[in-house]
Amino acid sequence: LNFALYEEFREVFAVFELPAPLYTLLAGGSAGAAASTCVFPLDLLRRQMQMVGLGGRPDVYANVFEAVRHVFDTGVKRSPRHEHNLLGIALGLREFFRGLLPELIKVVPGTAILFTVHNRLMN
Repeated sequence: LNFALYEEFREVFAVFELPAPLYTLLAGGSAGAAASTCVFPLDLLRRQMQMVGLGGRPDVYANVFEAVRHVFDTGVKRSPRHEHNLLGIALGLREFFRGLLPELIKVVPGTAILFTVHNRLMN
C-alpha cells in the first residue's frame, strides 16, 4: 500500500517543482500517513483481539464482528445523551481512530526517510 500511494503522491508533489529530496520526503510522508490511516482500524481490532484472555483477562470476543461491535459501542457510550442519533454514530466510528495521531507521529517521519533513501539508492 505504501509503495502504491508513494507513486501517486510523487506525481502530485512533482508538479510543484520542488527539489527532488524535498518532494520525495513529502510524498513518502504522505504515503505513510494515508496508509496508516487506512489500516489503523484493522490494526486496532487486531490488537484488541490479541489481548483477549491475556494475563487473566476475560474472553470478550468470539469473532471479529463482536470486536467491531465492542469498539463501536465504546465510542457511542462516551456520550450517553447522543446514543440514538447521528452524533452517537460518529462517536462510534471515531473510536476506531482513537490513537491515530501518535501513530502518525511515529510513522510519517520514518516512511518519509525510507522513501527518500530508497529513491536516492535507486538513482
